[in-house]
Amino acid sequence: SLPQSPLMNFDLARIRHVVLDMDGTMYLGGTLFPETLPFLATLSRLGIGYSFVTNNCSRSRREYVKHLREMGIEAPPNSLWTSAHATIFHLRSKLPAIGRLFVLGTPGLHEEFREAGFNIVDLDPQGVIVGFDSGLNYDRLAQTAYWIAQGLPYIATHPDRVCPTDRPIVLPDCGAI
Repeated sequence: SLPQSPLMNFDLARIRHVVLDMDGTMYLGGTLFPETLPFLATLSRLGIGYSFVTNNCSRSRREYVKHLREMGIEAPPNSLWTSAHATIFHLRSKLPAIGRLFVLGTPGLHEEFREAGFNIVDLDPQGVIVGFDSGLNYDRLAQTAYWIAQGLPYIATHPDRVCPTDRPIVLPDCGAI
């Protein structure tokens, strides 16, 4: 006889809310896993709320709402949290004087920092943010390295070296940069 997992006897009725990862858990790239919609429907049927988190900050919250909707998942903006939001929280709590940022990342990442009240600049930044950047080019990489070499505080939004995808390609992620 196999030992029973403690989860085998867990009472789902005690759960009020779950926090779910997105890319690689609910879907991969643009491909929704077949179990995702039935799972979310079960949560709703049981009265269990859910929110989404991801360390992939390549999309803004607005873009994630649209991406999820295209796959049949309705999610209000305030139910989505990315590593950009964690980075913004960290900046506000640990480095509150920083207002001008050089950001290496996608337009969606730039959008999140602008909406949070930061000025995105190429000249005279007070700090550097490094995120996933699908449009990475050598000049931007060199400029990022320059600002960091000048002693500016910098934060990488997450440590992943590779971004999950459903495409036959390897996507170097923030940790690789």
